[in-house]
Amino acid sequence: MVGNKVRGWLALTLLLAPAAAGAQDDTVLRAITPERLEKFLKEQKVEYQRSSVPKEDVHVFTFQRGKFEVHLTSFGARDLMLDCSFKPLNLEAINRWNIDAKFSRASLQKGAKGEPISVLEYNLDLSGGITADALKSFLTRFDEEMKNYDLYLAGPPDTKILMTLPDETLEKILAKLSVKFEKKASGGGTVFEFEVDGQPVRLQNYGGKDLRLAARYAGMSLEDVNEYNLNRKFVRAVNYKKDGKDITVLETTMDCEPGVTEGMIRHFILAFGEDVRHFADYAKKAGK
Repeated sequence: MVGNKVRGWLALTLLLAPAAAGAQDDTVLRAITPERLEKFLKEQKVEYQRSSVPKEDVHVFTFQRGKFEVHLTSFGARDLMLDCSFKPLNLEAINRWNIDAKFSRASLQKGAKGEPISVLEYNLDLSGGITADALKSFLTRFDEEMKNYDLYLAGPPDTKILMTLPDETLEKILAKLSVKFEKKASGGGTVFEFEVDGQPVRLQNYGGKDLRLAARYAGMSLEDVNEYNLNRKFVRAVNYKKDGKDITVLETTMDCEPGVTEGMIRHFILAFGEDVRHFADYAKKAGK
């Protein structure tokens, strides 16, 4: 009786095995048409511009990822490349990046006007086949590579500890980050106003003792604010009354009294920029 059950189970397994393998093969992509790439980008809510060289079967999709302008190029639907241009580096520095990098490569090239630039690239070979989720990973991996390369361009970590943070130091840090700002006097210190992807942001310096970053949004329900705060680590969403209206503010504060470095401040500002982008997406969904 047991033997019959085992033989029956084996027969059923052998019968189903080819079908299962076939179903798995259907999810493997060995070529991705430009039309499928467009569908993928729309699914990721990426707004893009497309240009093509039909004779060479080359198609380029240009879009923003945060502050970075990215090109996604399809070569004959069999090979994809993501690239982004940055300020130039000397060849020794580029080689050091390539020694440590896992997924990307950097090279020194010439820009549209012949100016020197460094370019970060990441390729995906489709000829051996990829899974459907590999495209998402390809895009998000490059996001991380660009952020890391941007930090690499800023230079090695600072070791000089600042026990107080004058406005002049903040101005220098913002300039190095290519942030255009307006400096204003405030009752509680000095305010630097700038934008992250069109979203106004305020950086307030309280006498060099602590820093506050804040971004203001339309008022959300306390339930939505609380839900957001449940899943965050370094920022908080808070509801305030401003001129009789409900507003929601994304904010974070840095204690400078124990001592900070310029590198810590750069990270503080850049990390908040990512939080602003994340909260903007959350606010849109919460408003629906």
